Amino acid sequence: ALRQAATLAPQDASAHAALGFALFNAGQFAPARQELTLANRATPDDENLVRQLVYVNQRLSDGVQTRRYSRQAIDMIDNAAGTQPLSRAAADTRFSLRRIHEDSARRWTFTFDGWIGTDSGSAPRNITSPTSGSDAQQKNSRSYGQFEGQYKIGDNQLREGDTLAAYGRLFAQGKYSDQNNHDIGNSNWPIYAPMAAVGLRWKPLHDQVFYLAAEEQVPLDHHRGEVDTLLRASASFFNSGRYSDEWHANGSGWMAQNLYLDAGHYLKNNHEIYTADYRLSWHQKVHEGQTLEPYSHIQSNAGLVSNSLSDYTKWDQYSSDLLGGVGMRYNLWLGQTHYDAWPHKISFGLEYQYVFTLSNLQTIGLEERDSVIFTLGGRW
Repeated sequence: ALRQAATLAPQDASAHAALGFALFNAGQFAPARQELTLANRATPDDENLVRQLVYVNQRLSDGVQTRRYSRQAIDMIDNAAGTQPLSRAAADTRFSLRRIHEDSARRWTFTFDGWIGTDSGSAPRNITSPTSGSDAQQKNSRSYGQFEGQYKIGDNQLREGDTLAAYGRLFAQGKYSDQNNHDIGNSNWPIYAPMAAVGLRWKPLHDQVFYLAAEEQVPLDHHRGEVDTLLRASASFFNSGRYSDEWHANGSGWMAQNLYLDAGHYLKNNHEIYTADYRLSWHQKVHEGQTLEPYSHIQSNAGLVSNSLSDYTKWDQYSSDLLGGVGMRYNLWLGQTHYDAWPHKISFGLEYQYVFTLSNLQTIGLEERDSVIFTLGGRW
């Protein structure tokens, strides 16, 4: 009936809008865009229509139109507010539109993550290279660092709303052990066992932070490590909307949480690593674009190694640990413009970490079960 009404009355903006909303709710984004565009042409001052055009063009990966309508929607909010402060709802919507405008123009993303600490604790939530056949030396590393550059290719067309990205990363650690777990290098800086990796990362679901990746890893020091292929799956849960780490336009602070899951399998070494980490934190605003973030987290790691590539049921080595940490981070967002939300973020902090259980606890002394680490992270 809606389609018939829109056909019989091609100049009726309300008919096209009603049909467009119905198609949008049904997940038919291309027809929805056509109807909403027709409605907007007849009523260019309808703020709700413009916002829907932002969202539907975003789902269709049309960056040009997404930015066009997001700018129009932001201007409408500003004009409606006039000289009065924005309402809470309008401030939230305005920031969301600025984030969409910034993200739709982004192709390259560069990130850095690293930490330096005392001898105990665990590697960060980034799967590295199984250079010694066991992940024990990773848990005892004094430092770790990773730099990554990612290029967003766009819609992969395998399913609606998916995206594909190509990336490369460099990473290293501050401690390196041989096959007998004897230290052959130890530094406060991540300079040992450097690795380079290139791969593809697929995000199959539009509304869920879930990635599948395949990457080729190459040691930059041929004496430490070997070429291998990593297949990886990772996901984040419970950290969207009001509980996200994204800047919140309203209030003096906000609660954030995140359940991070990561699993990786190395084809050549037949090595598997699993990580689960839950974090709860509070972002206290100290200035516009700045927060102090006290946090706590609990993390579980497991590693499996088999020397028999043909028999996946016979695992020759198994290691696992459970640790917890409390800390404080300072977060700084940078580069905001009138239409773009902050594209850059820098974080650094200090964390106390304690290992509750470790499968091969005899490899460390009880006095080494706690550690203090300095963390640094950035996104550009």
